[in-house]
Amino acid sequence: WGQLARNPLEGALFGGFLLVAVFVSVAGHELAHSFLARRYGLVVEDITLLPIGGVTRIEQTPLSPRREAMVALAGPLLNLLVAAGLTPLLAATLVLRDVRGPLDIVLIGRETSLTSLLLLVWSANVLLALFNLLPAFPMDGGRILRAWLSWASDRLLATRIAVSLGYLLALGIVVAGVVLRDLMLPLLGLFLFAAATVETRLIELEQA
Repeated sequence: WGQLARNPLEGALFGGFLLVAVFVSVAGHELAHSFLARRYGLVVEDITLLPIGGVTRIEQTPLSPRREAMVALAGPLLNLLVAAGLTPLLAATLVLRDVRGPLDIVLIGRETSLTSLLLLVWSANVLLALFNLLPAFPMDGGRILRAWLSWASDRLLATRIAVSLGYLLALGIVVAGVVLRDLMLPLLGLFLFAAATVETRLIELEQA
């Protein structure tokens, strides 16, 4: 945003505030998982925050499908609650700015204003929730899918189905990165592929 702002210092400050806000959103997402896991008596080993998101390592203990789904849903739910809390304030600022269409919103997103900051933080939380709800491992949606499948099938089979979807998601992200010439997307795809593979190994060990 330093290049978009008339004042480089203003752009740097805006970028700093936005970075902190997104960092807090990602950290809150992982802390929500941790809080509910601890409520269910699980040990939270650590939380790692990465440039592409966060990872919470929780004790590998079989949970009932309902509890597993609740722990997985806690993170996206927190992001949606943050977005819901920001919605009235964002709507009020858009009304005051006399925004009349999508193009106006896009232009505001390129500003270094309070309205732009609210819009970008709101968007970041919505995207965090939606991306993590994709039904593929290691996303939260993959864990919810496994919990749902576990009601009617073996936990290992349910994991393999969710992991297979995770491999397809990772492949799709890598291909998209190559087509768009975006280095971050292939890195994200490889990370998802590795995380899904590790999950399969953990479940096999758990079964053994």
